[in-house]
Amino acid sequence: MSSCPKCFRPASDTDVACARCGLLRSRFATFNVQIPPHPILDPLWQEALGDWDEPQRHGALSVAAAHDVSILSALTQRYSAVLRERPDDPVAKKAVAHLVHLALSLPVPTHGATEASAIQNIVKGAIGILMMIAAVLLLAYITRK
Repeated sequence: MSSCPKCFRPASDTDVACARCGLLRSRFATFNVQIPPHPILDPLWQEALGDWDEPQRHGALSVAAAHDVSILSALTQRYSAVLRERPDDPVAKKAVAHLVHLALSLPVPTHGATEASAIQNIVKGAIGILMMIAAVLLLAYITRK
């Protein structure tokens, strides 16, 4: 039994694709992740790579990622790349587990549901109601003749 190179889920030899992420089994061998550079994370990551067994380095990385989804995502990609090379690395395993916990504790983005957009929705609703009233009045006027 092997595991998916993208998400590390165990996969049997009869699986056509990974049940978690959908990566086709035929692409397992050639799967390669291009990790984009990150200006905030990259210097901290290089320090962590240089002193891999130092928990404070990894702690600094998780603090940087604690409140920023882009840093959290980028950091998870980097630890996942380490796990692809060294699947039994205890530091990377622990870090990924911690990052998953951080991701679950972050607030869900509201996609711009601010006070201004709430007012816009109220105005749109009022315009819709006025248009319906106008349509009913026009229909009443037309049918009265």
